[in-house]
Amino acid sequence: MSKLARIRKMQRWFAVMAVPCLAMVTSGCGGDGAPSTGNAGAVESADTTPTGSGETSGAYVLPDPDLDTALAELPPVVVMPEVRQHLQAYAASCQFDLDGGSMNRCPPEVTNAFEDWVKANKSPEIFESLAELALVDESTEVRIAARTQLDSLRSKVQYSWLDGAANDATALRSLAILRDASSSAAAGRAAKAAVQLAWATGHGDLLQKALHEHPNPAALEASVDQMIKFGRLPAFRFLKWKTEQNDNLVRKTLSAVVTAGDLSAEEQNEICPWAETHLGAEDSYRALDAAKALLECGPDSIPTLLADGERRLASGGIDSVTVNIYREPCFQHSDDPETYHCDAVYAFLEQIGRTESLDSDVRATALWNIYYQRRTEETATLLDGYADHPDPTIREKVQSAIQSIRR
Repeated sequence: MSKLARIRKMQRWFAVMAVPCLAMVTSGCGGDGAPSTGNAGAVESADTTPTGSGETSGAYVLPDPDLDTALAELPPVVVMPEVRQHLQAYAASCQFDLDGGSMNRCPPEVTNAFEDWVKANKSPEIFESLAELALVDESTEVRIAARTQLDSLRSKVQYSWLDGAANDATALRSLAILRDASSSAAAGRAAKAAVQLAWATGHGDLLQKALHEHPNPAALEASVDQMIKFGRLPAFRFLKWKTEQNDNLVRKTLSAVVTAGDLSAEEQNEICPWAETHLGAEDSYRALDAAKALLECGPDSIPTLLADGERRLASGGIDSVTVNIYREPCFQHSDDPETYHCDAVYAFLEQIGRTESLDSDVRATALWNIYYQRRTEETATLLDGYADHPDPTIREKVQSAIQSIRR
């Protein structure tokens, strides 16, 4: 039995064992069948989400901590005068959209001066000062500049900035910035910084509540791709719950699984069966995203992809998008064809290429996808059989692949 099959079997078992808890859904159910005390003041959803530990925890419970209380417990921030001066330079020289909360067309010398100073003096106090001024400075332009630079530093130095920025002072203020951001652009920028900082400092509960309550959906939509990377399984459980309220988040969450990478066994136990439920989606792009997520679950997922492909092929449902589900399994694993079921993948792609009822470009792409994953003489020999195909789309694509191998 494959690993994915074992996971599905375990989930069915848990579902049966959880039946006695249904009568106690309002209070949850502990792992021993006893009522759970839950979280005081928390908001409960209608979904049952496994904890990943082998026990069921009942419905997902939205955390309900209070950001203002947490902020009030922090010592005041002493703003660095240099940070204020640099932000004032931005305020005096850039163009601002005050309603949208954005700035642009900043002189290069202003931007370079600030970034060079940050690189030379990198410290938590810089980020604390940015976060503080983003909230309290009397100048709207300075507040916008501070919020913009907090996100800009995050994106320009990848994720290493957290070495100097991840503390409660900056993280909690970043959540307050997120709460205050109203426009889509401002909310998206604020959310990206808040996601990284909140998970890094143990404030994932506050982040989940902030994203759930934010009136602009752009806040969550802009940050989904980083949620699982930084928040791992707790972030996935939150996103899974949110996808049940907003179907538009499904593809973003599937992509976030790929961004996260290196799923642990515990993460696979919850994420992979959920991803599989979207593999058969009528939306071809959702199906492709689900396949990419499943490939993060390891080679045991590949027979599942192929079985779904056979179903699609039988119903004529392979199109120019879903044909690329079968492009990836062996791309980086052609040296281990047995583990990654590569012979079966290549055979299925050739089967698509021979199916005359499909569009020419789909058939041509299927054959090309064999070359994409295995660029060897063996592939060239196989494709020789299609080099004189009467369909010009197939013939040209195949000849291009053969020439690439043999040149």
